[in-house]
Amino acid sequence: MDDRTLKVLEYDKIIEKLAGYTQSESGRRLALQLKPSSEKAQIMEWQEETSEAESILVAEGSGLISPFPDIQHAVRKAKIGSVLCPRELLEIAQVLSLASSAKKRMNEYKGKEELSLIPSMIENLKTQHALLERIRNCIETEESLYDHASPELFNIRRQIRRANDKIRDRLNGYLHSLQMQKYLQEAIVTIRNGRYVLPVKQEYRTQVPGIVHDQSSSGATLFIEPMSVVEANNEVKQLELKEKEEIERILAELTAQVGDAGDEILSTHAILVHLDFIFAKAAYSLSIRGIRPRIVETPSMRIKNGRHPLIDPEKVVPISLELGRNFTTLIITGPNTGGKTVTLKTTGLFVLMHQSGLHLPADYGTEMGIFQHVYADIGDEQSIEQSLSTFSSHMTNIVYILDRVSPGDLVLFDELGAGTDPAEGAALAMSILDQLFSSKICTMATTHYSELKLYAISREGIENASVEFDVETLRPTYRLLIGVPGR
Repeated sequence: MDDRTLKVLEYDKIIEKLAGYTQSESGRRLALQLKPSSEKAQIMEWQEETSEAESILVAEGSGLISPFPDIQHAVRKAKIGSVLCPRELLEIAQVLSLASSAKKRMNEYKGKEELSLIPSMIENLKTQHALLERIRNCIETEESLYDHASPELFNIRRQIRRANDKIRDRLNGYLHSLQMQKYLQEAIVTIRNGRYVLPVKQEYRTQVPGIVHDQSSSGATLFIEPMSVVEANNEVKQLELKEKEEIERILAELTAQVGDAGDEILSTHAILVHLDFIFAKAAYSLSIRGIRPRIVETPSMRIKNGRHPLIDPEKVVPISLELGRNFTTLIITGPNTGGKTVTLKTTGLFVLMHQSGLHLPADYGTEMGIFQHVYADIGDEQSIEQSLSTFSSHMTNIVYILDRVSPGDLVLFDELGAGTDPAEGAALAMSILDQLFSSKICTMATTHYSELKLYAISREGIENASVEFDVETLRPTYRLLIGVPGR
């Protein structure tokens, strides 16, 4: 699809809304990359995915996917032998747990037999149950492991606790000594540089033999490790080094298991990301009260009560129109701010959304064909930098379109021929429409020129339409009337 058209029709805003329904950053990125397809089989599959996910959402009240992290980098690190940290392993466990949960919920879903695509995807999830349980049994938090992660770790930590208890008992003996109490700034045991110390008054430094590890900002207090506990503290340090080595060994072992199953874990993650994207499409469909349009063979459309998805649902006026069957050119006339441009944008956006696998905010009975490309010249394209007037800029766009358009495309013109002498503008507009009509290219154009109304009446295959105007209140109603020229 033409990038200019995607921008003019505000397709990016639709995709941004869609991305807001994803549960993961990876799913969001996938949603933001969505572009319309012109392959029928692809579009039908995308639409079926959205419909299946929507049926699950309606029945279950939620999708099968909950928030999950991007683990691709961590898994690739594991595959090349780089040891993962506890946080990375927990994230991998979170993804594997979600895969297991999705499989379980899919198996319990009562409408499973009516679905095909989503159950097939979920069937391909590899839950790595043994690895998941091993990580759960070893990793306690993002920074720590359980004592029972291994018998060796359990034994080391038990020795550390005993050694620390021995140190505290000795230091508590100091605290309860009447002789020592007068040497201490406070009767507490504290830690400096990972060693147990006592806060000793500066003037009694020589009365407490030991190693000074720190002093207070005023210098009145020294934090001293008594000589009687130095050896015990050293023992704790040695045990802590052993603990660190055992933790690194366990992490390396878990990492190796992740690396061995790396390809399957990456595949599972990719499926979950795709499912996240699919359920986001379904959630967006529900938010706009969307329906799956029937796909027809020819590049044509029949929209029943279509609502522009970016306009407040309480204020939007539905439009109904058809194009590409009895006529291939539709000329829309009517007052300013009457909704002509919104009609063009709604039509173009419906084509883009449908061909992106998104449901449409319209009524059942809506039918959409498949268009190879959509081209649009909408809005004031005046360019000061390029010294282009509004008319010149529109003509530049129109020439761009005419050079590229071919049968099977959709062309949208807003105020065709405007910005110059009315007689010349009308003649120019008719010649442009003639060329597109003779090539059987579906075209919609808005205009103020009365000559184009007569032009539409006099040609078979070209139809007038108008946005309704209430002559009593002198205000537009925004309703589109096919076959009736505006004024």
